Amino acid sequence: MNVARENLKVTHAQEGAARAQAEAALAQVRNSELQLSYCSIVAPVSGRIAEKTVQTGNRVSVGQALMAVVEDNVWILANLKETQLERVRVGQPVEIKIDALPHYRFSGRVDSLQPGTGSNFALLPPDNATGNFIKIVQRVPVKILFDPESIKTVRDKIVPGLSAVPSIAVTQPLIDKPYPEAPENETPSHQPASQPITQIRDVPATGVMQ
Repeated sequence: MNVARENLKVTHAQEGAARAQAEAALAQVRNSELQLSYCSIVAPVSGRIAEKTVQTGNRVSVGQALMAVVEDNVWILANLKETQLERVRVGQPVEIKIDALPHYRFSGRVDSLQPGTGSNFALLPPDNATGNFIKIVQRVPVKILFDPESIKTVRDKIVPGLSAVPSIAVTQPLIDKPYPEAPENETPSHQPASQPITQIRDVPATGVMQ
Protein backbone atom coordinates (compact mmCIF):
# COMPACT_ATOMS: atom_id res chain seq x y z
CA MET A 1 0.00 0.00 0.00
CA ASN A 2 2.79 2.43 0.91
CA VAL A 3 4.63 1.59 -2.31
CA ALA A 4 1.55 2.43 -4.38
CA ARG A 5 1.20 5.77 -2.63
CA GLU A 6 4.83 6.61 -3.28
CA ASN A 7 4.42 5.65 -6.93
CA LEU A 8 1.37 7.94 -7.15
CA LYS A 9 3.34 10.83 -5.71
CA VAL A 10 6.13 10.23 -8.21
CA THR A 11 3.58 10.15 -11.02
CA HIS A 12 2.06 13.45 -9.92
CA ALA A 13 5.53 15.00 -9.76
CA GLN A 14 6.31 13.77 -13.25
CA GLU A 15 3.01 15.17 -14.48
CA GLY A 16 3.85 18.58 -13.03
CA ALA A 17 7.28 18.51 -14.62
CA ALA A 18 5.75 17.57 -17.99
CA ARG A 19 3.24 20.44 -17.75
CA ALA A 20 6.06 22.87 -17.00
CA GLN A 21 8.02 21.62 -20.00
CA ALA A 22 4.96 21.98 -22.22
CA GLU A 23 4.41 25.57 -21.07
CA ALA A 24 8.08 26.36 -21.67
CA ALA A 25 7.87 24.86 -25.17
CA LEU A 26 4.73 26.91 -25.89
CA ALA A 27 6.51 30.08 -24.76
CA GLN A 28 9.38 29.27 -27.11
CA VAL A 29 6.94 28.78 -29.99
CA ARG A 30 5.32 32.15 -29.32
CA ASN A 31 8.71 33.84 -29.11
CA SER A 32 9.75 32.24 -32.40
CA GLU A 33 6.55 33.49 -34.04
CA LEU A 34 7.26 36.98 -32.70
CA GLN A 35 10.82 36.92 -34.04
CA LEU A 36 9.53 35.68 -37.40
CA SER A 37 7.05 38.57 -37.58
CA TYR A 38 9.99 40.99 -37.36
CA CYS A 39 11.11 39.75 -40.77
CA SER A 40 8.15 41.55 -42.36
CA ILE A 41 8.30 45.36 -42.43
CA VAL A 42 4.79 46.76 -42.76
CA ALA A 43 4.19 50.27 -44.05
CA PRO A 44 2.10 52.44 -41.67
CA VAL A 45 -0.07 53.63 -44.59
CA SER A 46 -0.94 52.50 -48.08
CA GLY A 47 0.30 54.53 -51.00
CA ARG A 48 3.00 54.88 -53.63
CA ILE A 49 6.76 54.66 -53.16
CA ALA A 50 8.32 58.03 -53.97
CA GLU A 51 11.91 57.56 -52.77
CA LYS A 52 13.65 54.25 -52.10
CA THR A 53 17.02 54.04 -50.39
CA VAL A 54 17.44 50.24 -50.16
CA GLN A 55 17.81 47.40 -52.63
CA THR A 56 17.10 43.68 -52.44
CA GLY A 57 19.72 41.99 -50.27
CA ASN A 58 20.68 45.06 -48.23
CA ARG A 59 20.87 44.74 -44.46
CA VAL A 60 18.72 47.16 -42.52
CA SER A 61 18.87 48.36 -38.94
CA VAL A 62 16.35 49.69 -36.47
CA GLY A 63 15.30 53.24 -37.29
CA GLN A 64 16.80 53.24 -40.78
CA ALA A 65 14.76 55.11 -43.41
CA LEU A 66 13.95 52.67 -46.22
CA MET A 67 11.62 54.62 -48.48
CA ALA A 68 9.14 57.47 -48.65
CA VAL A 69 5.50 56.53 -49.11
CA VAL A 70 3.03 59.00 -50.58
CA GLU A 71 -0.39 58.30 -49.14
CA ASP A 72 -3.41 57.71 -51.34
CA ASN A 73 -5.25 60.49 -49.52
CA VAL A 74 -4.02 64.00 -50.36
CA TRP A 75 -4.74 67.29 -48.66
CA ILE A 76 -3.58 70.89 -48.59
CA LEU A 77 -1.84 72.58 -45.68
CA ALA A 78 -2.68 76.25 -46.07
CA ASN A 79 -0.70 78.63 -43.87
CA LEU A 80 -3.27 81.38 -43.38
CA LYS A 81 -2.50 84.66 -41.69
CA GLU A 82 -3.95 85.04 -38.22
CA THR A 83 -5.87 88.07 -39.51
CA GLN A 84 -7.68 85.82 -42.00
CA LEU A 85 -9.03 83.29 -39.50
CA GLU A 86 -11.92 85.22 -37.99
CA ARG A 87 -14.58 83.70 -40.29
CA VAL A 88 -12.87 80.39 -41.10
CA ARG A 89 -14.80 77.37 -39.80
CA VAL A 90 -14.40 73.60 -40.04
CA GLY A 91 -16.53 72.27 -42.89
CA GLN A 92 -16.52 75.37 -45.08
CA PRO A 93 -16.28 74.63 -48.83
CA VAL A 94 -13.05 75.52 -50.62
CA GLU A 95 -12.20 76.15 -54.27
CA ILE A 96 -8.66 75.03 -55.04
CA LYS A 97 -6.29 76.03 -57.82
CA ILE A 98 -3.01 74.18 -58.36
CA ASP A 99 -0.21 75.84 -60.29
CA ALA A 100 0.77 72.55 -61.94
CA LEU A 101 -2.78 72.15 -63.28
CA PRO A 102 -3.82 75.70 -64.23
CA HIS A 103 -6.84 74.62 -66.32
CA TYR A 104 -8.47 72.66 -63.50
CA ARG A 105 -10.54 73.78 -60.54
CA PHE A 106 -10.95 71.47 -57.56
CA SER A 107 -13.33 71.49 -54.62
CA GLY A 108 -12.74 70.59 -51.01
CA ARG A 109 -13.53 71.60 -47.46
CA VAL A 110 -11.79 72.86 -44.35
CA ASP A 111 -10.96 69.88 -42.13
CA SER A 112 -9.08 71.36 -39.17
CA LEU A 113 -7.10 74.28 -37.82
CA GLN A 114 -3.86 73.63 -36.00
CA PRO A 115 -4.12 74.67 -32.34
CA GLY A 116 -1.08 76.90 -32.56
CA THR A 117 0.91 79.00 -35.03
CA GLY A 118 3.57 77.49 -37.23
CA SER A 119 6.35 79.46 -35.55
CA ASN A 120 5.23 78.22 -32.13
CA PHE A 121 5.98 74.63 -33.16
CA ALA A 122 9.19 75.46 -35.03
CA LEU A 123 12.51 73.86 -34.12
CA LEU A 124 13.59 77.15 -32.54
CA PRO A 125 10.41 78.93 -31.41
CA PRO A 126 10.72 82.68 -30.87
CA ASP A 127 11.18 83.95 -27.33
CA ASN A 128 9.52 87.32 -26.89
CA ALA A 129 10.61 87.67 -23.26
CA THR A 130 13.97 89.17 -24.22
CA GLY A 131 12.60 92.70 -24.31
CA ASN A 132 12.96 93.26 -28.05
CA PHE A 133 9.49 92.58 -29.42
CA ILE A 134 8.44 93.28 -33.00
CA LYS A 135 4.88 92.36 -33.88
CA ILE A 136 4.81 89.99 -36.85
CA VAL A 137 1.66 88.57 -38.38
CA GLN A 138 1.68 84.88 -37.56
CA ARG A 139 0.41 82.05 -39.76
CA VAL A 140 -1.76 79.14 -38.68
CA PRO A 141 -1.76 75.86 -40.69
CA VAL A 142 -5.24 74.94 -41.93
CA LYS A 143 -5.84 71.46 -43.31
CA ILE A 144 -8.03 71.30 -46.43
CA LEU A 145 -9.29 68.00 -47.84
CA PHE A 146 -10.02 67.44 -51.52
CA ASP A 147 -13.34 66.18 -52.78
CA PRO A 148 -12.30 62.78 -54.24
CA GLU A 149 -14.64 63.24 -57.20
CA SER A 150 -13.03 66.52 -58.22
CA ILE A 151 -9.49 65.06 -58.44
CA LYS A 152 -10.39 61.63 -59.83
CA THR A 153 -9.09 62.29 -63.36
CA VAL A 154 -5.77 63.89 -62.28
CA ARG A 155 -5.10 62.15 -58.99
CA ASP A 156 -1.67 60.85 -60.09
CA LYS A 157 -0.52 64.39 -60.90
CA ILE A 158 -1.29 65.77 -57.45
CA VAL A 159 1.85 65.10 -55.45
CA PRO A 160 3.38 66.55 -52.26
CA GLY A 161 5.10 69.91 -52.56
CA LEU A 162 2.95 71.50 -55.26
CA SER A 163 1.87 75.12 -54.93
CA ALA A 164 -1.85 75.69 -54.51
CA VAL A 165 -4.19 78.65 -54.06
CA PRO A 166 -7.24 77.73 -51.92
CA SER A 167 -10.22 80.07 -51.69
CA ILE A 168 -12.43 79.44 -48.65
CA ALA A 169 -16.10 80.31 -49.09
CA VAL A 170 -16.72 81.73 -45.63
CA THR A 171 -20.31 82.71 -46.47
CA GLN A 172 -21.40 79.32 -47.82
CA PRO A 173 -23.10 76.56 -45.74
CA LEU A 174 -20.82 74.08 -44.03
CA ILE A 175 -20.26 70.66 -45.53
CA ASP A 176 -21.66 68.32 -42.89
CA LYS A 177 -20.33 64.98 -44.11
CA PRO A 178 -16.65 64.06 -44.44
CA TYR A 179 -15.19 62.53 -47.57
CA PRO A 180 -15.97 59.83 -48.61
CA GLU A 181 -19.73 59.74 -48.10
CA ALA A 182 -20.52 59.14 -44.42
CA PRO A 183 -23.32 56.99 -43.01
CA GLU A 184 -26.69 58.63 -42.48
CA ASN A 185 -26.26 58.60 -38.72
CA GLU A 186 -23.01 60.55 -38.96
CA THR A 187 -22.58 63.33 -36.41
CA PRO A 188 -22.67 66.74 -38.19
CA SER A 189 -19.41 68.64 -38.43
CA HIS A 190 -20.67 71.78 -36.65
CA GLN A 191 -18.01 71.70 -33.94
CA PRO A 192 -15.10 73.71 -32.58
CA ALA A 193 -12.39 74.40 -35.12
CA SER A 194 -9.86 72.51 -32.99
CA GLN A 195 -11.72 69.21 -33.55
CA PRO A 196 -11.07 67.88 -37.08
CA ILE A 197 -13.98 66.22 -38.87
CA THR A 198 -11.78 63.23 -39.55
CA GLN A 199 -11.59 62.53 -35.81
CA ILE A 200 -15.31 62.45 -35.01
CA ARG A 201 -15.72 59.19 -36.92
CA ASP A 202 -13.55 57.23 -34.42
CA VAL A 203 -11.11 56.51 -37.26
CA PRO A 204 -7.44 57.50 -37.00
CA ALA A 205 -7.10 60.56 -39.18
CA THR A 206 -4.32 60.65 -41.71
CA GLY A 207 -2.16 63.69 -41.26
CA VAL A 208 -4.45 65.40 -38.77
CA MET A 209 -2.64 68.18 -36.99
CA GLN A 210 -2.52 67.70 -33.26
